[in-house]
Amino acid sequence: MAVKLESTQFKIWKEKGKTSDEFFKMLRLDTDQSIDTLKSPGLVSWFSYVKKISENPTEVLYRKLEIRFSDAEILKMFFAGRKDGTLKFSLGPMVRLIKGNWLGQKKTAEDVFTDLSLHKDGINFFENPILVTWFTYVKIMHQEEADNVMSSVMTKYYDDETVKKMVTHSSITGNLKATATQVVSELWLREGMSAHEAFKVLRLSGKGDNALSDPAFGTWVSYFNKLQRKKMNQDEYAIIAELSKHFDNDLNLARALKAAKTKLQSKSWIPRELKKYQDPRAVPAALSSINYPGAEISMDSTASPRQQLDGQSTRLRSPIIRPIHADTCAIELDTKLPRRCNWSIESFREVDIGSLPWLGWLFIYAFVQFYFSISRCLALKALVIMHGSATDYTAFVKISALSLGFFEDFVCTTYFATALWISDTLKQIVVERYGSTSGLRLDIAGKIATFTVSWVLFMAMMAPFVADMMLVVYRDMRFSFRLLASLIKEREYLKAAPISTDEVQTAYVTAGYLFVIASLFAIVRVWAKWADLTLWNPTQIVLNPVNNSTIGKLSKRGAGGVKYDALGRETSTTRYQVVRVAVVITGLVLLPGIAVAVRSACSPLVAYAALNVTLNELLLHMFEPAPMEVKLANLIENLPWVEEFIDKAEEHERFGDDTLFRRTTGFKGELAFNISIDNDNPPNVLIIGVESFRYRDSRYLVGEEDPSNLFKGSNLTITPNFDRWAKRGVALRNIWSSIPTSRSLESVLYAQVPYHSNTETGITGGKRNTKLSGLPQLFSEKGYETYFTTGSTLGFDNWDTFLPSHGFDNVWDADKMKRMAENNFNIRSQDWDNDEHRGFSWGAHDDLSFRLLGDFLLENRAKQVERARQGEPKVPMFVTHYTISSHEPYDSLPKWYEESEKPDFSAMYEGEQHADRIKRYMNARYFTDTELGKFMDRMHNQGFLHDTIVVIFGDHGQAPEVDKFNLHEESATRVPAAIIAEGRLGNAVGLVLNDVAEQYDLLNTLADITGLPKGGFQQNGVGRSLKRKASSKKHVVYSNDPLRKMAIVRGHERLRYDEITDSMMLHDTETDFHMTTDLLPLLKPEERAEWEALREDGRRITAYFKKRWDENCLLAVQCESLS
Repeated sequence: MAVKLESTQFKIWKEKGKTSDEFFKMLRLDTDQSIDTLKSPGLVSWFSYVKKISENPTEVLYRKLEIRFSDAEILKMFFAGRKDGTLKFSLGPMVRLIKGNWLGQKKTAEDVFTDLSLHKDGINFFENPILVTWFTYVKIMHQEEADNVMSSVMTKYYDDETVKKMVTHSSITGNLKATATQVVSELWLREGMSAHEAFKVLRLSGKGDNALSDPAFGTWVSYFNKLQRKKMNQDEYAIIAELSKHFDNDLNLARALKAAKTKLQSKSWIPRELKKYQDPRAVPAALSSINYPGAEISMDSTASPRQQLDGQSTRLRSPIIRPIHADTCAIELDTKLPRRCNWSIESFREVDIGSLPWLGWLFIYAFVQFYFSISRCLALKALVIMHGSATDYTAFVKISALSLGFFEDFVCTTYFATALWISDTLKQIVVERYGSTSGLRLDIAGKIATFTVSWVLFMAMMAPFVADMMLVVYRDMRFSFRLLASLIKEREYLKAAPISTDEVQTAYVTAGYLFVIASLFAIVRVWAKWADLTLWNPTQIVLNPVNNSTIGKLSKRGAGGVKYDALGRETSTTRYQVVRVAVVITGLVLLPGIAVAVRSACSPLVAYAALNVTLNELLLHMFEPAPMEVKLANLIENLPWVEEFIDKAEEHERFGDDTLFRRTTGFKGELAFNISIDNDNPPNVLIIGVESFRYRDSRYLVGEEDPSNLFKGSNLTITPNFDRWAKRGVALRNIWSSIPTSRSLESVLYAQVPYHSNTETGITGGKRNTKLSGLPQLFSEKGYETYFTTGSTLGFDNWDTFLPSHGFDNVWDADKMKRMAENNFNIRSQDWDNDEHRGFSWGAHDDLSFRLLGDFLLENRAKQVERARQGEPKVPMFVTHYTISSHEPYDSLPKWYEESEKPDFSAMYEGEQHADRIKRYMNARYFTDTELGKFMDRMHNQGFLHDTIVVIFGDHGQAPEVDKFNLHEESATRVPAAIIAEGRLGNAVGLVLNDVAEQYDLLNTLADITGLPKGGFQQNGVGRSLKRKASSKKHVVYSNDPLRKMAIVRGHERLRYDEITDSMMLHDTETDFHMTTDLLPLLKPEERAEWEALREDGRRITAYFKKRWDENCLLAVQCESLS
């Protein structure tokens, strides 16, 4: 009822606008001059009302009290009220307010010391409750130097004798203890007090067995540790040696340890340095390792242990003999170590977590493993689907991948923690050596070094892992340092890469998170003293000679029934070092070896899903499943296996059983079409690779039925000019490629299954010294001039080095095209990059390159005609031309074209997720097709085509409909092609070939059409001649994408498979363009086995070419590694 009335009264006052000052005066609190103001019963009501009117009661009260009282008096009021229970509100806000006021006034530590009258407390100094306020203020002001500042202020007002009396007079407890201990230690260090003197000052020397359980003992241990850290060579047994000076014999020290253990149990402030000695049985072992100057071995069992110790030699080379009397044995047998399971909740609460020596290691493992695990869980599904399929995402696979991944992450974290430990150890050595002279500067430098090393190592460990997870989720790729090197090398082309805005934003956000987390980790390492890894290391888990009394222990009974304990110091130390080395080897060698063994026992799918790329790169790819090259050695036993990959229509002479290197001497078999050739007037050969030209763009090749509804019911075609010319030649509607263009080039020119890698191609680096034989070599041997022309830059993948080194006499790139266009067409240099858009990031546009190519071809043909008139032999041309304008991102076409009238392709992209991108692609595709049509029409009208065989093909496909273009695998790798030979095809004009083909078939096709050089032609390709019908309906081709999957096509069925895992999918390329139905489950066992055998063939031939490229033995019988 009273509460209700008070609440009602407050409401009325608030409505009337009564202020906190008016209420304060009404309660007559402003007239009370006594320090008992806080005990006034009206103060509680005032506090409640002030909160009611939305003011800060603590701040208002302080402003009123400071008028009449000093800060010291105000604090005394609050501490007194808290002590007797009359204080009804929290002390903390008032203390924080006062300290904030001091900071605002820029008061020094000494100013506050005197304001609080701490200089008048004398020997009761540590019993003043206000002292803790001063301590915390100084820590805020001076942070790491707080102890030094406090000790300096204290020594100014108190002499050494008074300080000693403070420590012995006061019973310091609670939050004050740790700070007081540090301050006292600093004072003693300044005056050079020894540990022995400190023991006496704290009055511990006269307390016998109770010395170690005395509260002052913790202060002594803290001081002892400070003294030890200043020594160059620290002795881990030094504390036992020092304690033994204050006890008559080992037995008394053992009893004292037992008493401390019994009375204190597991109190958190028991010095951790002594916990390992709480079993009295360990004391003799520890003492046996201590050197005592001028000692000799004594076998007198009647002498005291101390006397025996005093007589032992410092150059001990034989076991130390020490008598153990019956009462000592009784203590040993009676003493039991506390059982951990008997810890009570209260005793657990009293544990000082920060004092645990291994806490820094625990923090690192917990922090890093947590971050690893979160990242793994977020990317796990994408990982499994990438290396397998959605059906593989089962509970077993998830648990297995996460378990193995956790193991690999643990190994990675171990290397990380070891690197940090080495850094901390080196820093400690520097501090010990130079700390006494450099002081504060070295301390600051040490903190900077700790932060920098921690941050850099964390980023070095996590950045590859996080990048890998992002690449998996967004790009179906895995990170590697090779990939990074490739990106750095080709960085100038990244701006034209198909990277979406979402991907860029996600990359920035993820990088930001990683930066913050790395910084947080580094700050903790700097800020937290327990994060110093030199406090403990894992070698201390297994064995320590001071707590293992069985090391080197020999027992015998001497005269008088005395039992002697013989402990070999050198033996124990040696064994300890051996065990430490064993622990290191276990963590850094054996543990990774076990992880590799576990990985080998898992399926490739689990191994890939669990892969820690940072660890994998560090240990040279040991955690990846076995690569294809390993399987090749097991498959080449069925000689001659290479015949399986040479078409039966090709007549040839092999140079060995394990090589495709051979001499092709002719072709045989039923013709699919024929092109008439006059050997006395060999035709020119022109092959045109159209950038990103996909099968589904040609309505002529897709057909009116459009079984996969690629044209959405419309009658549109994006490539009317290609379709028009394909109808005048032989169209190839089932031809496949590899991606990207560099890999396509390997197939087109050299008839190879391209080099299988997601970071480089066979062309990468230029391969100046690699011997190759393909189309340029074929036509060179036949007397042709060879040209390679393009409007594109050729720096990417070092085409500018590769092409002139492998058969092309003349190479035109974007720079040459631009110079010629400026000279011939009056193009201004600024027009390449200004609003005219005559060029873009990849080079000069196709309208100019086709015009320049046409001019050149017509000029050369005129020369050929002139030579013929003069009776000289014809010098035909072999020209390879690649377009570029339809390269991603399709956002820069010539201004004149953008302003021209174009067909409306909206029916093809309306309603699509990426409608704008599809529109840009179709616009670019139509532009290139238009320029191709103009070029072909011009060549036809000028008579050039009647003397030339033209092959037009897409270098690879594209899929602007999706974020990751290779998700639409058929869009990316199925391309259109046509062979045009005006006046030479006879009734084959308009023929559409449905037989499966690959770009690597063009070499044998053109060799069969134009004829072989005299004596044949050396090559190592796998293609067949499309001029002839396939020798078997089960003929297959290999079309791979290293960034996604490998594939085999037979007829209109395509098997998609992984290079290592068992994941496979079979789909119909005509009716299931988007791969929605897997046909494998519908097959009979023998049919599935047939496809699995074909899969192994695909892996085998891919591995063959990769090995031959790597060892530069493509045109060799054997590679050196097999010889």
